[in-house]
Amino acid sequence: MFDALTSKRPYKEAWTVAKTMDLMKSESGKHFESRLIELLEENLTQILEIKERWKED
Repeated sequence: MFDALTSKRPYKEAWTVAKTMDLMKSESGKHFESRLIELLEENLTQILEIKERWKED
């Protein structure tokens, strides 16, 4: 979900990381497993580095 929202698609623009995290945190414990959102937050810097390294142009 994080990658889908923060990536540009032919049918939509990419969301900002802040907007994506706001949505995912608001859905923590409902739509998303709370512990996974915590892990996403704890590892966000590394996730963004990987996303940047492997982005498609």
